[in-house]
Amino acid sequence: MATELSNLQTIKSNLLAVLAAETAYQLANGPKPTYTLDGENYLWSEWREAVLRKVDMLNRLIQSEAGPFQLGMRLRG
Repeated sequence: MATELSNLQTIKSNLLAVLAAETAYQLANGPKPTYTLDGENYLWSEWREAVLRKVDMLNRLIQSEAGPFQLGMRLRG
């Protein structure tokens, strides 16, 4: 059964894959235009910023889900 941590990592991985594909498309073909269709605005630069905010939020959730890291030392005497 998948854990919360693995689910968050999967979501982040999927978002980054979509962002990479969109970036590659725009590098090859130029930026997508901003347009309105049936009263809906499509703003690709805002979409990219929203995806990056989601990735940042997921990074914080993954870090908190993974728990605190504790470094231990052993001294030999």
